[in-house]
Amino acid sequence: MFYRAPPSTIFEEPNAIITTNANSSSALQKQKSTNQTPANQSALAKGVPKKIRQTDNGVTGAGGQPMQNETTVSKESDLPIAMKYRLSKTQPKRVEVGPSKIHRNGLFTHEDLGASDIVIEYVGERIRNKVADKREVVYEQKGIGDCYLFRLDKEYIIDATFNGNKARYLNHSCDANCSARIITVQAQKHIIICANRAIKSGEELTYNYNFDYEAEKIECFCGAVNCLGRLN
Repeated sequence: MFYRAPPSTIFEEPNAIITTNANSSSALQKQKSTNQTPANQSALAKGVPKKIRQTDNGVTGAGGQPMQNETTVSKESDLPIAMKYRLSKTQPKRVEVGPSKIHRNGLFTHEDLGASDIVIEYVGERIRNKVADKREVVYEQKGIGDCYLFRLDKEYIIDATFNGNKARYLNHSCDANCSARIITVQAQKHIIICANRAIKSGEELTYNYNFDYEAEKIECFCGAVNCLGRLN
């Protein structure tokens, strides 16, 4: 499966924790093309789905060190993460799905974003590892080309295949303008997508899936100057 996973832990306040270490493992699965196969996550227990996407190590954002390419500060940048999360719910960013040069459809912003802004939350059905294992087989049997599984922690995965939101359309880029991370607000874990830098209205929103290496190559079509040519 294709999962994404998060980066170290930063304590913002008693009810707000940012998880920013791949060891805590958040993961989204989005199969980019029919010849793609997921990457292994050896750190996970036996029986856990094999294909994992991981967030950038050392990129913390709000409350931690500045995120990569951070050049501007938005109005919400100084808020505690719990307040930023609530603000993202009451005043969501204007993002829409549209045709992408990277892969089929992508997610685009319809407003200027500031570095460290919470762009969108990745939502879906919360399931256990064993259920995810079974669904992986079912999805493959049904010929579902794009699947969207994101690891929340060692026990749970968010499946947005049929019950997700626009966040599942985020494409991979080797020069991503966003990052995914796990936060805990009032004892509830959330997967959020944050801006790495100032992003202009009309730009496609991307992040690096950071798949583990596998001999079977997953080709990358991001088109970035620093493109590695493969997702894993």
